[in-house]
Amino acid sequence: QGLKNSEFKAYYQPIVDIDGKVLLAAEVLARWHHRSRGLLSPAHFLATIVSSGLIDDLFQTMFEQGLAMQADLRGQGVSTMLAFNLHPIQLTSSALSERIGEMLAQYQASAHNIMLEITEDAMVSTPAHILDNFLKLRDMGCGLSMDDFGAGHASLDRLCALPFNQIKLDATFTRSLKTQPRAATIIRSVVEMSKALQLPLVVEGVETLAQQTRLRELGCTIAQGYLYARPMPTDHFLEFCRTHVGDTMLQGPASTALPSARRYP
Repeated sequence: QGLKNSEFKAYYQPIVDIDGKVLLAAEVLARWHHRSRGLLSPAHFLATIVSSGLIDDLFQTMFEQGLAMQADLRGQGVSTMLAFNLHPIQLTSSALSERIGEMLAQYQASAHNIMLEITEDAMVSTPAHILDNFLKLRDMGCGLSMDDFGAGHASLDRLCALPFNQIKLDATFTRSLKTQPRAATIIRSVVEMSKALQLPLVVEGVETLAQQTRLRELGCTIAQGYLYARPMPTDHFLEFCRTHVGDTMLQGPASTALPSARRYP
């Protein structure tokens, strides 16, 4: 009923350079504006959404809201990359890439400004139809990001087998920097691996200045977390982008770079 009543809204969390000065992209996150319980995060509803067979409906709602926001920005001459989360069960659908293509066409949006995040634990096995979806999405121009890298059991194998062009390091490693000496060694190794593979590495869960400083020392260059910004509703994100239209875009190799950037205070 909440989906029918348009109570689910897209919120945007910036992905920035490690110093927090350059906005590179934004992850689109679902929030439920519940009539009696207030603002709810996915922890309160995602399991029910999946068990009720509504995950495609939720994804479509978030995707269309994000594309509409992108179109608004394009009208102002601003280009923005958005990252959307795909649930594991969606990867088994033979119609996934076709539906995404139809929505992109409807909003006249470029696939090159879309990053699709998939958690690594979703890919313990890789049936042919999942690989087919990956290849079709990449052929369309969409980016594919391995989310929560290091939290599951198949990271390195999946990096070899699937056409990812971004890695997101699980927040556990950032949170462990103060208490687990080996966390820094692991992060440094992942940084070196990402450079060798020419895959941009996004470090998640940055919440303190101490974490930011240590991650910078370890070679991290792209980050996401509450230190920089919490997820924000559409109007706040639009206003944020409007105030930074005149700044320089970051450029990089088309196959690996996050396409657009905005200055971030």
